[in-house]
Amino acid sequence: MDINALGQPANPLTGAPKNLTRLPTTKPLATEAQPAESQQAVPVSQATPALSRPAPVERVTRVEPALTSNAWNNTLAGALDNLPNARGWQAITLGLGQLSHYGSVAQSAKTQLLPRTEGTTEPEVTRQSSLGKMTFSATLASGKEVSFAVDARAGIEQYGQASAAFRAIDVHFSADGELTDEEQAELDAFSKNLGAFVSDFITSGGPDLNRLKLTEFTAIESLQLQVKTADKQTLSLAYTRDAQSTSINLQWNGRSLNLSIAQGAASQQGLTLLREALLENLDKARAEASDTRVLMQALSLFGVSAADPAAQPDDSAALLTGLPDYQLSFKGVVEYPASRTEHHDKFSGIRLLTIGQSTHINNSNGQTSISQTQNISLEAAYFTPLPLLDDVYLARENFKWNHIDESRQVISQQVWQDDWLKSATIQRSASIQNMQQTWSEGELIDKWRDEQKDFSVLDVRLLLNTANTNDDSLSEKQAENELRGLINPIH
Repeated sequence: MDINALGQPANPLTGAPKNLTRLPTTKPLATEAQPAESQQAVPVSQATPALSRPAPVERVTRVEPALTSNAWNNTLAGALDNLPNARGWQAITLGLGQLSHYGSVAQSAKTQLLPRTEGTTEPEVTRQSSLGKMTFSATLASGKEVSFAVDARAGIEQYGQASAAFRAIDVHFSADGELTDEEQAELDAFSKNLGAFVSDFITSGGPDLNRLKLTEFTAIESLQLQVKTADKQTLSLAYTRDAQSTSINLQWNGRSLNLSIAQGAASQQGLTLLREALLENLDKARAEASDTRVLMQALSLFGVSAADPAAQPDDSAALLTGLPDYQLSFKGVVEYPASRTEHHDKFSGIRLLTIGQSTHINNSNGQTSISQTQNISLEAAYFTPLPLLDDVYLARENFKWNHIDESRQVISQQVWQDDWLKSATIQRSASIQNMQQTWSEGELIDKWRDEQKDFSVLDVRLLLNTANTNDDSLSEKQAENELRGLINPIH
């Protein structure tokens, strides 16, 4: 029921019959004698009751308790007019910042259509549905905890014999210590980003991490966010940044993304290679554009430096990726055909995509050993139509089913004795088990498999020494490019 369309004055009723009353009888003028029975009174039937209008109602909005900030009270009341739309959620999320100078706040706003004839009758909720929920909590660099929660709903209330619609929203804010002006200012700025983020999710069904601008905030060390919309879309976000690592865990509408990055700066070249590796695998798996966007945005959590990090001897950098250690995993929405078909085990979607890196450095007796391992794996599947057909006809069994199952590993190892390179190797391995089935009118007409297992160990001392000559020669650049190609896990 649209509460905004209710509570308007009703049009006056027209054409309603008037109450019938018995007219006084008068003796007619006689021109001739009247029969005796004509002198008796003739009974008049009961009057038809007049049509009555419905009980009048009035639209009432209350904010309880009303705070001294009229601007926030008006924002809270106005949000009810727009919920569950994105505009209403974007407005209500501003409360995270606008309430931050209070220690604790619990407010309710309610818009009702009240029957004027029912007086102070206590209503009874007879029907209710959720307009959405959101909970947010954060730990600040000072150790203070902040929480903000919103619960919105709409329904029907019964007042005696009359019923009326209502909308309501509950807001809770709390901080376990007095916030500084700087912390309040950061929460206020972040609340604007959060409002845009939640609004975009409600509108598009996909998160836009760029809206949050997480790396721009210093007072917020960790946060948790849960959102559930009126149409049952869900989102959960956990973000943490400390002296050891940065991590994000994002789940939305059946998808999940986990990324953990060790502390350290990334070279632009290394980040570019990682982006290319992800894009190549997402394209191979026919990932949805919205999923690809989220993964690319997550890479913004890497801190970019103009130079490679100097956590190891400078001469060893040419055999490393230029990235801090990280682990990324993504699970997409996986769908299956109806269980009654013989193809019930054929799924579509990205079951799992992982990519990561770990580096170990050991110093002993003037000798430095460096080992860096990269792993990337993908399992996904998708359906495609047969040639000359526009759509996949699964029920008629006219389709191709493509299954991808690949994993690759690159291990670079180098040993230095003081400034002398003792050994340098790159070990590469791959396991590929891809398959394609072609079905036409219920018959398997073609089956293609690509099964490979590769393993190789390359001695790259000469390349590494050439890449470290520091003479800016053509041979040095060629050696650097060849090493970059060897440590790239997608080739």
